[in-house]
Amino acid sequence: MAVTLGIRRSRAPVGGRNLPDLLGLELQARIVDRLMATAHVGLAYGEPVRAGKVTVVPIGAVAYGFGWGGGGGRAKVKQRGEDSMGGGSGGGGGVRVTPLAYLEIGPKGARLRPVLDWTAIAVAVITVLGPAVGLRGLRALRSAIRRRRVEVSPSP
Repeated sequence: MAVTLGIRRSRAPVGGRNLPDLLGLELQARIVDRLMATAHVGLAYGEPVRAGKVTVVPIGAVAYGFGWGGGGGRAKVKQRGEDSMGGGSGGGGGVRVTPLAYLEIGPKGARLRPVLDWTAIAVAVITVLGPAVGLRGLRALRSAIRRRRVEVSPSP
């Protein structure tokens, strides 16, 4: 599957370069086409590995991400009194492959075995329980401060 971005050309400004070329939109369209050509279901399944009577097929998730930006502008060149155009663009991206499970095929049949990501599980637990633990700690601290004030205050 290929994706083609429509690029509308602007009128060529002073200097002879048009704005889409300046911002690298044609390069961006080529990058998106190449990424989409490489994105297929075969990336999520690894090569089967045979160990004795058991065959294991790794299964993962593949995620692509990228961003692109740019800009341009005109300025008067004081020495020559003419317009000058400048601009630039930049981008970046990456691919992430995350193991999810493996398919175990043996004499007793096929089983799907999940791969547990303990780091993600720990982050989820901290995210969910962290605010509750933090509030409880603040309440205990506030209570301790109040008790201390009562103990320290002079008797009439």
